[in-house]
Amino acid sequence: MDRIKFIGCFIAATMVLTSSMTQVCTNLSTVSNMKTNTIYAASLSDSALGFASAAGVTGGDFSSEKAYVKVSNADELVTALSSSSRKSGVKVIEITGDIDLGYNMISTSAKSSDSGLTPASQPLTHPTLKKTGVSQLKISDFEGLTIFSSNGAKIKHGCLVFSKCSNVKIQNLEFDELWEWDEKDKGNYDTNDWDYMTLKGCSGFWVDHCTFHKAYDGVIDSKDGTTGLTISWSRFLSGDPNNIFYKAAFDEMETNISEYPMYGYLRQTAGLTKDQIMKVASPQKKTHLVGATEFNQTNNNLEITLCYNYYSNSQDRLPRLRGGNAHVYNIVVDSADAYYAGKIISSENANKIKSAGYHFTVTSQAFVSTENGSLYVQDSIIKGVKSPQKNNQKSSDKPEYTGKMIISNSYYECGDLKYTGSSTDKDAPDAIKPVPAPTKEFSWNKTPNLTGENIPYMVKLYSLQELENVLLSNCGTSKTFVGTDIPSVTIPIITTTTADNKLTTTSIISATSVYPQTDITSTLITDTDNKIMYGDIDENRCVDISDLTLMSLTLLGDYNFTQKQEKAADVTGDGTFNLSDLAHLKQYIMKDDVVLGPPIV
Repeated sequence: MDRIKFIGCFIAATMVLTSSMTQVCTNLSTVSNMKTNTIYAASLSDSALGFASAAGVTGGDFSSEKAYVKVSNADELVTALSSSSRKSGVKVIEITGDIDLGYNMISTSAKSSDSGLTPASQPLTHPTLKKTGVSQLKISDFEGLTIFSSNGAKIKHGCLVFSKCSNVKIQNLEFDELWEWDEKDKGNYDTNDWDYMTLKGCSGFWVDHCTFHKAYDGVIDSKDGTTGLTISWSRFLSGDPNNIFYKAAFDEMETNISEYPMYGYLRQTAGLTKDQIMKVASPQKKTHLVGATEFNQTNNNLEITLCYNYYSNSQDRLPRLRGGNAHVYNIVVDSADAYYAGKIISSENANKIKSAGYHFTVTSQAFVSTENGSLYVQDSIIKGVKSPQKNNQKSSDKPEYTGKMIISNSYYECGDLKYTGSSTDKDAPDAIKPVPAPTKEFSWNKTPNLTGENIPYMVKLYSLQELENVLLSNCGTSKTFVGTDIPSVTIPIITTTTADNKLTTTSIISATSVYPQTDITSTLITDTDNKIMYGDIDENRCVDISDLTLMSLTLLGDYNFTQKQEKAADVTGDGTFNLSDLAHLKQYIMKDDVVLGPPIV
């Protein structure tokens, strides 16, 4: 069958997915005046998502031979990002190996006046950082820039500060080793201004498929009116007690305990073990600060989209918004370990530690919007967070400090409480509603890329049943990265408000959002000898739209099955893989009464 004929057959086989639908923009203007819309996923492409899409982010191009450079060490990276390189036309930087940006590890020749490289705050407690130092690399005025790695290269011991840059794309990079125990500030973590990335006055910025380990301060902060920012398909990690770098900080203090008064107090007076302290200290304290100064005029321009990200044990700021707009969709916040780590210290012991002047607790909040910022969270999973929505950082009797925020069609779990729905539902538990101030009616603010009542970009939503598996399989860096394409198909989404003013956002394919996912293995035929689950093409023990996508790509000639995948794709059980298997799997996903695999005899 030629390609044209196949496309026609495929459209005919799946037209139920798109019949009677009209492509329009998402309207999330107010809960009380929600219109019915259809949203379509973008086709496979290297296109930006969210506000970065609205800002037209494409990154750097290969307009000349000098536009593309490869770097393999810190000296080369610093040079490539210098003002002289910008003026010479550098647009695309590929990082081919791990880079140590520790200030003490960089040659004197690379520390030129136009390099933007300066020493960051001096490390005080971590033995590795005291040796390497920490750098701050300021990257200014680039217009059209891509920094990426094809093998998931790691950048250590450095803070990247982007100032007045536009049309920037950062992809497939890992950021690590930028945390130390805080003795000087007694656990408040305000001494070292160490963020992996800080964006100042930037416009059009896309961070995609990156991995971020625990940081001393924030992970990615945005300020000075940065617009068109999207962070997507990225993974955010906490401190791992088995990680060599994280463990080294505590080994050092355990060996020289008299030199670390706070640690010594926790061990000797509060009676905590080393392992207990490591667990309580593990969660990431701050994640995304959006707007650094209260009521700064530039805060009105702030824009950020967080989508398809996995946050493991973040304590706060997902994001922390001061003005402007934040749209969060299809993320997983899994802070279950942080929640239980917070229970390690008894209330009596916590009061004793506080009275001694030390800060050693686990903050348990997620989304923070103040100063009239608009923060909309939809179709996400939130676990282990006591206060998912905070709308005022001062007091409830100061409404000028209150932000606008909603959680829509999401799954929430904390302790014994489990709820799927929206914070505006009549039966919504108090735990997911904004605190401490009275709820403000939601509306979007006017920002450079959002001038009307509609979000200015298309949204593809995974169902809550499949979301966690999708993110765990696709978030973060990859050693074989070939672009930002994630296998997907066009999925119609309907956003509506019901008669009782309840917001719902559902997929035609997955008409209900019920979490946790049911055990589907009992409904499928499996080949136990070859460990095959029929229909599970991507081998994640789940049959969903991603498997349908891989089938269609294979029939188009754009993907090649392994022998095992080809057998799993024979869902009709006739011994071959062809278009009828595609249609059969579609029927299964649409909840038709069909069986996957060979007929039962």
